[in-house]
Parts: sequence; structure tokens; C-alpha cells
Amino acid sequence: MNQLFIGIILVLGLGGYYLYSENVTLKENNAKLVIAVEEQKQVIATMKEDMERNALSRDNLQRELNSAEAEKSRYLGILSRHNFEKLATVKPGLMENRFNNGTKELFEVIENETAKSGTSKSTDSDN
Repeated sequence: MNQLFIGIILVLGLGGYYLYSENVTLKENNAKLVIAVEEQKQVIATMKEDMERNALSRDNLQRELNSAEAEKSRYLGILSRHNFEKLATVKPGLMENRFNNGTKELFEVIENETAKSGTSKSTDSDN
């Protein structure tokens, strides 16, 4: 009879130890999962901020594109309304000066825009 009680106590002790070790393992895993969830929340928040920033950038770029398209349309309209060949034949000096000044102005605008974007200035800027 004593052996039966000792056997029961031994089985209960081993079962309790097993449950205790499982509880410790589960607590450690739970702590790791809590940390992982917090990291995921931070990543999600960062991704949302990046998405909002990208949306703003996209909208700004779209506005700039629309503005450039409107300006292009305006210039094409001006060019389509004039017969430059006829004007150049009738008033060659006037047209030459206008074209040269317009080309110079266009090159200056291009140089200023490329300097803004961080590219280096041309070494051949004397021409």
C-alpha cells in the first residue's frame, strides 16, 4: 500500500514538473510573441507614413506634370499659329535674333533646372 502511495506521489510530482516546465516555455514564447507584435505595429505605422508620403509626392509630381503639359500645349499652340518660314524670309534679322534669344533663354532654364536637381554644371558653359 505504501508503494502505491509512493507511486502516485511520484507520478503526480513528475506530472507537476512537466506542467511547470511547459508553463515556463509558454511564458517565454508569449513574451517573444508580444515583442514581435509590437515590432509589427511599428513596421505597420512606418509603412503607413511612407505610403502617405509617397501619395503626397505622387500628387505633387502629377501637378507638376499637368503644369508642364499645359505649358507644352501653350508653346505648341504658339508655334502652330505662326508661319516661321515666311517670317524668316520677310524679316531674317528679326527672326534670327528672336530664335537666338529664345534658344539662349531655353538653355539657361535647362541649366538652372538641372543645377537644382543636384547634377553638376556643364564645363562647356561658355558656348
